[in-house]
Amino acid sequence: MYKTFNNKNLIFILIGILIFSLIFPFSVNAQAPKSTVTFDLGNIDANLIKDRTITIWAFPESIIGQRSIEDIVKELKVLPKDEIQKRLGVTPFVFTGSPSAAFIILADLDYGNYVAFDEVHTNNDKYYSAFMSFNVPEHTGTALRSKLEISEEPGRVILKKVDENGNPLEGVAFRLYFHIDHPLNIGMEPSPVPLSPDKSSYDPNGTPKDLYTDKDGIIEVKNLPEGTYFFKEVGPLPGYSIDYIDNHFVIRPNQLTTLEVVNKKDNGGFNFIKISASTGKPLEGAKFVLMRKIGDTFVKVQRNGQDIVLVSDKDGLFALDGLEYGVYYLWEVNAPDGYRLLSEPIEFTVGDGTRELLLTIKNEEGPPTPPTGLIPKTGDITILIMTLVGFVLIGLGRHLVREEGYE
Repeated sequence: MYKTFNNKNLIFILIGILIFSLIFPFSVNAQAPKSTVTFDLGNIDANLIKDRTITIWAFPESIIGQRSIEDIVKELKVLPKDEIQKRLGVTPFVFTGSPSAAFIILADLDYGNYVAFDEVHTNNDKYYSAFMSFNVPEHTGTALRSKLEISEEPGRVILKKVDENGNPLEGVAFRLYFHIDHPLNIGMEPSPVPLSPDKSSYDPNGTPKDLYTDKDGIIEVKNLPEGTYFFKEVGPLPGYSIDYIDNHFVIRPNQLTTLEVVNKKDNGGFNFIKISASTGKPLEGAKFVLMRKIGDTFVKVQRNGQDIVLVSDKDGLFALDGLEYGVYYLWEVNAPDGYRLLSEPIEFTVGDGTRELLLTIKNEEGPPTPPTGLIPKTGDITILIMTLVGFVLIGLGRHLVREEGYE
């Protein structure tokens, strides 16, 4: 009886412990303490702050490899925030607000390595940004104080030159100017910005230079003091038009400024008239296909996925417009009734002022040539002639051999 009583008590005790652990899980699942990081505002007056954003990334161990964290941090430190995000590839924690005090406290951070990007906008339209890295020791539960000193650094600009389809344009020339209101501008007109010998940065002891877009359409200039500037396009590519010669932008301290400049391809047109070679009367119904030449091959020009086909009207007239500058060819695929099909393409060039030109195309009378629908390469006719000549020479050689009695 005594033994049975003890067993029952043991069962009740175990059930009580189980219920207690479910109601108060902390008693058996004690969490490791976490740490707190305090971000001081540094040398910025808190009363001037309009808004402040701190972006924090937990340092992913996957990108370390054989390199040290210190080496990777050195690379990240000079990058803009978007590029830091691309390199780290992890979702950051973002704090945004208008702090009423000179510091921000972020609590409950797990132990590990972190990087942070701090951005401040002030009431007097100043922008500051700063990068920092820090470590939260494992399970210390102590507060870390990381004072964030923000200092004004010169800004930089990246210009990208593209066509209307977003393709980069290489070799376009620009010159960088101070706006007339810039503190460093000299005289009553905008003055060019002096640059370092390698053209990469502002240099007060340098000289103005033309800047050319690289293969990616990019021009980058660093070390620019705060103020307004503009890029003047001084060397556009042939066949492109300029919408805006002067492209203005503003430089802020510690800030990357980007601007995209679009050039549109020039386009033009041409007018044609189809007439009889013998009488000069207009010919209706001549049909042409528009071509361009790539190497030795003629290729049909399309618009909205359709071949461009032209037909002369009752006055023998037809026209083209909206074509990029360059050399084109008209292939006649159907001749007017009673006239021979042209045997060669009609070459013409679209450029400045060609919309005002009229090209006369003449057809000889005679039996119409059946349209073949075939457009030969430039060298095909030459090859055919040379082949025929070759057969003639072979036949002549055989004839001479017979005469000499070798057969």
